Amino acid sequence: MKTKWFNANFPCGLDILYKAIINTPFDSDKGWGFSINSYEDNTISSKYIERVELNEIIIDPYGNETEFNHFKYIQFKFWFCKTQKNNFILVIESPPRSIKSFISNIIKKTQADFNVSCINIRIDDFIQCITPHFERVKVHKAKLKDLTFSKTTSGTLELESSSDAIEEINNIFKNAKFTIDKVKLNVKTFSGFETLEVNTNGSINFSEDIFKEIFSTVENFTS
Repeated sequence: MKTKWFNANFPCGLDILYKAIINTPFDSDKGWGFSINSYEDNTISSKYIERVELNEIIIDPYGNETEFNHFKYIQFKFWFCKTQKNNFILVIESPPRSIKSFISNIIKKTQADFNVSCINIRIDDFIQCITPHFERVKVHKAKLKDLTFSKTTSGTLELESSSDAIEEINNIFKNAKFTIDKVKLNVKTFSGFETLEVNTNGSINFSEDIFKEIFSTVENFTS
């Protein structure tokens, strides 16, 4: 699943948010609402649904204009989690371009302050933090930026390796300096293999089966 991770400032806490969610199911007249999935282990899992009316003008080959009104439904699954530092993390699966209405409606129903900011992930630290959760972690693909070979040579490089891309670049260019912009990791679990993609902007693609391991890693980057 494709997810986006946010630091969340929500002083009221999980209980208040949970009550607001269960008391606000989707309503066609209102045009938005929630569907609760679960509330356990300091994590709320829910779905947000919003109906948006779109007005389009269709022009036929003869230049005649026809106004066409229709509805689009924006819906996404999200997790609201409390960290060990008593901060909050918001995780949204397949997020829309804007979550302003989502934020605004939560504020409306809880009558509380609520704002979010993207979690910035240092990927080299992410790899270090996530490695203890699995039997093996290897970097299959990596995009490196600010790659500096010397005072006069620098650039961006994309790598793919059947072994470990970061280990390879460090072995070949021992004095090179770079920032890891995004990676694709192959991890070995007790039950098999999983693949996940991590971006510095807080976007992570992974299987929901390893949600707890990803969360335990990302909470190291919360403010």
